[in-house]
Amino acid sequence: TKRQIYYHNPTLFRSQRNIDHLLDSLAATFRLTRRDLGICAAGKGLVYGEVHIDGAYFGGEGGGLIPPSFSPGSVFLAMDVRGILLVEKETIFRALSSLRSGVVQEGLVMLCGKGYPDLNTRSLLLLLREKGVERVSALVDFDPDGVEIAGTYKFGSTLLAHERVAVSGVEVIGVLSQDVVSLITAVAPASGGGGGGGSRVVVATLTPRDRKKALALLTRPWISTTPLWKVEIQRMLFWGIKCEVE
Repeated sequence: TKRQIYYHNPTLFRSQRNIDHLLDSLAATFRLTRRDLGICAAGKGLVYGEVHIDGAYFGGEGGGLIPPSFSPGSVFLAMDVRGILLVEKETIFRALSSLRSGVVQEGLVMLCGKGYPDLNTRSLLLLLREKGVERVSALVDFDPDGVEIAGTYKFGSTLLAHERVAVSGVEVIGVLSQDVVSLITAVAPASGGGGGGGSRVVVATLTPRDRKKALALLTRPWISTTPLWKVEIQRMLFWGIKCEVE
């Protein structure tokens, strides 16, 4: 793993970030992927559903960590898997995986990158898509980070563009601006009729960092290809609020 390389000579490499930069530069120079180099990161992403990877079954309670060095031939899907659900947060992943029958009956495999997804999680998503799973949905926060996380799955990341693991079919199913409006409308009457009081229960104010990130997202080359995402970002900025999946 990358971490093992660092500990071979911490004095020479100084930090894990230097290792990451060197490996990515090396892979990009030779037009290879980290997997081609035989190097992977320690496990981070989670998977749950009717899928076997490296002989392990991930449909049991809570799923498990995605193996850091799986091969395409070691991944097997159940015949009735029809979709993939990308979940931003581990807490939501755990809550949904505890409802085992619901997830399985819907024919879903869940992936969770615990925030911004690592290369291994994105590689598994691409492989599952190549194995015939057509529907890919993302459940992320209604905030700039949520949009960028979905964008990382759908368009890839700038620094790792040479890895070619983007999955263009990703669609965001929530949290959307219409969900936020519904939440505020539902909570406001319970707070005594004053619309402002209820909204504080479900939304938060955008921070200066949030606004900076949202404005940066509007300049991304891919934003013109996703007009609905652009509208969501514009509404965040206009309303000045964000809302978490919880």
